[in-house]
Amino acid sequence: MVISEEKTEKNGSIIFYQVDHLSGEELGHMLDRLYEWGAKNVNIVPSFTKKNRPGSLVVADIGKKCKMIGRKLASCYGISGYHVMQTRHFCHKAGPEAKQLLLRYNGRSVSTDLLVKVVKEPGGRLYARPEYEDLLRLCNTIRQTFGLEVSLPGIRRYLQPGLMQDKTMEIELDKIKKDGRAKNKRKEKDGPNKTD
Repeated sequence: MVISEEKTEKNGSIIFYQVDHLSGEELGHMLDRLYEWGAKNVNIVPSFTKKNRPGSLVVADIGKKCKMIGRKLASCYGISGYHVMQTRHFCHKAGPEAKQLLLRYNGRSVSTDLLVKVVKEPGGRLYARPEYEDLLRLCNTIRQTFGLEVSLPGIRRYLQPGLMQDKTMEIELDKIKKDGRAKNKRKEKDGPNKTD
């Protein structure tokens, strides 16, 4: 493993294999077991296999656990063959930071924190975004404090431009609510989109 100020670089292994004999529930069970066995970043992609049968392509980062995972896939799910690719994994430094928010609505204001995942380099931040659970917690705080329902995608879009800054973010919930109403009215006025 090579560690620099900017990123981490290490050897890795990717396993991939095709499945056409498992149900959706069984695929979900296999996904959970892969994580239990130590796999990372498991992806299941719908596909068509021989004779036009529907199937799935499973791709997972398995590190150094190739033989163990391959044996378990065979004994638990009947996966008789798979491919393994040796890779180099590059990862920028990333970690959580608490972002201070000042929520304002209808003449009232409340301070709260939002945990943000920040991707960094020596010169500063490259990107910042809130995780789903933390956005959900913020929406719940807004609902419980102000009795206001805000959409999770709406609050995410509103927050995103200011997440890279160090200063406290002031969130005007009146503006988010008005923007949402304006978009809904515009859709009602324009009607459904027409396609050629």
